Amino acid sequence: MSLKTWNTEHYPVDAKDLENSGASDLDLVDHVLRKWPGLSKRNLERHGLLREDYEIEGEADESFYVGAGSCALCLRFEDCSHSCPKCPITKATGGACCEHRVGPYSTWRTNGRVGPMLKVLRKARRWCVREERDA
Repeated sequence: MSLKTWNTEHYPVDAKDLENSGASDLDLVDHVLRKWPGLSKRNLERHGLLREDYEIEGEADESFYVGAGSCALCLRFEDCSHSCPKCPITKATGGACCEHRVGPYSTWRTNGRVGPMLKVLRKARRWCVREERDA
């Protein structure tokens, strides 16, 4: 297994390509929901990968950067203040996922736990479904 097999399972479409395709907010949330379970220690180990701060590293200098550039939601909604007021995560939870030192992204960077991010992403998905239904 490798970064290639991880990508096939958890990140088959690049976030930039999806965001540029005119995908709905729900499609973006689903894309991120596919990526995050793959960032658990168990899934990384299953693919022979290691987490080193922001990066997932494989063999032969393979790496995947986990940040705004690989997040379809960040690509569409991030602003310079990092409060991202239009992001479905912010709309659903009242707080941005990348809040410094306290948000779920920071939790993952600190200890590798994906649970907090998955929790806010599921809330964001429910919010998007309601918004599409009520539109």
